[in-house]
Amino acid sequence: MKKFLIIILSLVIFDSVNGQRYTIIADRLIDCKGNKVVNHPTILVENKTIIDVSDKRMNPDSSILIDLTGYTVLPGLMDMHTHILS
Repeated sequence: MKKFLIIILSLVIFDSVNGQRYTIIADRLIDCKGNKVVNHPTILVENKTIIDVSDKRMNPDSSILIDLTGYTVLPGLMDMHTHILS
């Protein structure tokens, strides 16, 4: 049991140190800072941070692909809506 816990803990630490890369593809991306719309964007995310946005389709081998074809993405938008009295 002790070896099993050590292995699980090692895997969790390894994953958090190395982080996972994600590639998100969509139909459109709304860039509020640049005040423009990017058609057919590819968004690379690593360690919960957007590291690159491109208008060229690509998928690095080491990343997990998230296909949002047919959708528009707006990075940074969070739903902070709540009903306290409901």
